[in-house]
Amino acid sequence: MEENKDVVVDETPTAAEKEEQVLEAAGQDTGKTEDGMYKVDLSKPVEQKTEPIQEEKVTEEVPEENQLTLEEVIEEETKEEP
Repeated sequence: MEENKDVVVDETPTAAEKEEQVLEAAGQDTGKTEDGMYKVDLSKPVEQKTEPIQEEKVTEEVPEENQLTLEEVIEEETKEEP
């Protein structure tokens, strides 16, 4: 078997690695320790900001000539019954 000796290793940092480098250069704590592990404080719950969902009110306007009175509805329903 012939081995491929022309293997090129791409060591270009990912977008996440670039972002981490920028934050560290700016002096921000990314939570990463020297050995590559991340510290997470589980004693403090994460605050999730959620906004209440506002439901859209749908109102259908029925033209006045198509509106029925209660008596007319009862009359139509009694006509349909055998």
